[in-house]
Amino acid sequence: MPLSSLARVRRHNRPSGHTGRLWSVRTQLLAPILIATAGLLVLGAIQTGDALAASTDAERARVLAGTATATVSLVHELERELGESAALRQRGGTSGRQLVDAQRRRVDEASERYQSASSDARRAAPDLGRDLDGVTEHLDQLDEARIAALTTDNADASYVALVESLLAVADALPAQLRDPELANRAREVAAVAAQEHLASLERDLLRAIFVRGELVEGELVRLGRLRGAQEQRQAEFSRIAGERATGAYTRLIAGSDVSTARRMRDSALNADTEPAALAADGDAWYVAQSGAIRRFNLLGRELSDELDRRAAELATAARQRALVTGGATTGLALVSLGPHQPPVAPPAGGGADHGTPGAARADHRHRGR
Repeated sequence: MPLSSLARVRRHNRPSGHTGRLWSVRTQLLAPILIATAGLLVLGAIQTGDALAASTDAERARVLAGTATATVSLVHELERELGESAALRQRGGTSGRQLVDAQRRRVDEASERYQSASSDARRAAPDLGRDLDGVTEHLDQLDEARIAALTTDNADASYVALVESLLAVADALPAQLRDPELANRAREVAAVAAQEHLASLERDLLRAIFVRGELVEGELVRLGRLRGAQEQRQAEFSRIAGERATGAYTRLIAGSDVSTARRMRDSALNADTEPAALAADGDAWYVAQSGAIRRFNLLGRELSDELDRRAAELATAARQRALVTGGATTGLALVSLGPHQPPVAPPAGGGADHGTPGAARADHRHRGR
């Protein structure tokens, strides 16, 4: 066979478009896999981003939950210091001074915890800055108020202003929580803290009235306003509280001290028609109302602890979801992009080529010559 004929056979067996057709087949096979893999990566990135955002928000919620707990704790300790200071004045300013000093140390410890928590909250939720600044301003005046509180009730307004600034922080915290469950729990804590504060104001006012045995101008109106504010906060709590919080309220806000305090308060509110009600024992009232306040504090602590615990659970779960989602996306992408067997090209020469149509035609032309 002439050399030119063999060359023509080889060229006929391996046409010029053969390699291009192989690439076309490979592309057709890989294109759906590549498209699916790209879609999987995009979807996985979105899901991982959402999981990471949820984890960040849960950690932020945990910080704000800790701030709520520290806030209501400081409110309670300040209320106790105010009450001890008022009792010291009524005893002449000397008897029981050690009780005041011990309570002030507890306030200082609670203040340190609050300031640490508020620093974290300021970073986590800058929108709280204005309310936190208000607390800082009043805290700076506490030492001066303490000096005056030993001899006069003129400083009581400074304590009340500080407590109300703390309650403003507690009321602002739920709006900074994106998780509806945590936000609602924070509202429960704030509503209970407000009721405790109002009960404390009522305790101090009625004690002075009972000790005096009569009302002075404006005190009955103040009592009515305090009662109305308490009912409003109690209605708010009843509206937002879940089954768990409602059960805790029913369990804790009960007992002889609570019923005694309610009876004495209601009698004082009817002093216009029952003047004898103001002849009640001021110390008995103070003890009963202090017991009721303690129960509000126990309820607030229980709800705050549950808020902290739930925030920690959500943060842990969010971190785990982020890790699982990211790992699953990466694993599926690696599997999708794994080695794939390319299509096998037919042999370029040899006896096997004669079984193909092209080889048969080339062999026929060769024999014809």
